[in-house]
Parts: sequence; structure tokens; C-alpha cells
Amino acid sequence: MYNISQQSNRFKHQVLRPAMIELLLEQNFEWHITANFNRVTTTTNGRDKLKAWSSFIDRRLHGRNYYRKPTEERLFFAAVPEVGAGSTHLHYHLLAKLPESRHSEFPLIAESTWKQFAPIGSLFVQRIGNAEADVKRVVSYDLKHIWKQDNFDNIIFSTEFSS
Repeated sequence: MYNISQQSNRFKHQVLRPAMIELLLEQNFEWHITANFNRVTTTTNGRDKLKAWSSFIDRRLHGRNYYRKPTEERLFFAAVPEVGAGSTHLHYHLLAKLPESRHSEFPLIAESTWKQFAPIGSLFVQRIGNAEADVKRVVSYDLKHIWKQDNFDNIIFSTEFSS
């Protein structure tokens, strides 16, 4: 007989995870980012760091009035929390997109900006291949542990930071 926790995990794995994969695939993300803190941190602190990081990215890409730009011209991402198997440290897998005109400068700006908020952390920025299979592979990888702990409840969409 299943207990409530097992039923909840089963539901998340069999129903919510496929629905989330479909939702993320529809977004046409172009970038895969892994944001590491390399120290113990909480999901609340991680959320705050991602909020500040994304604000600084938009400011560096668009200037001080970035918040006046339409949302489709700004950085958009979904961040999935995970505690790694080889470490007890929280990190995030981000699927991101931004205007094509900002692609060339984005990786360097993203990595250097992350160091301001997580000095001992690391940020790995990769372009997702154009093939549909590439995007599916990345999305599936990012959601691999979504039903564990409170990961599903702590997914972040950057639009929640917009005013």
C-alpha cells in the first residue's frame, strides 16, 4: 500500500513531469545554464541570487531602463533546482532564451555577473543545438530529479521577477 508521499511522487513523475517537459519544449529555449553555488545554500537564497543575477544581466544587455523593455526582449528562463548526487550543494539548471541580437555577448556577461553573486560558484553556459532532439534531451536532463525533495515546488520562471 502506498503512503501519501509515494503517491505524490508517483503523480509528479507520471503526470506533472511529462506536462512540464511539454511546457518547456513549447518555449523554444536556446541556452542551457548550470548555476552552481559550490557551498551550502537554501532554495530561498538561490531564488534571490537568480533574481539579482537576471536583473543585472538585463541591465548590462539593455541599459539602466531595461525594466521598460517588453518581456520578449529580456532574458527569460526556467530554473530547476537540484541537489547533486556527488554533492549536497544546491544548484540550478536553467533553460533560457533572449533576443538573437544579444547572443554573442550573453555567455561572457552571464558568467562574469554570476561571480558577483556567487564568488565561489560557477556558471556553465551552453547553446542548445537547433535539432528538436537536442532540446528534448536537455529538458529531460534538467527535469530528471524533479519529483525528489521539493524540486517541483521550487521551479522558478524569471517572469515572476518582473514588475
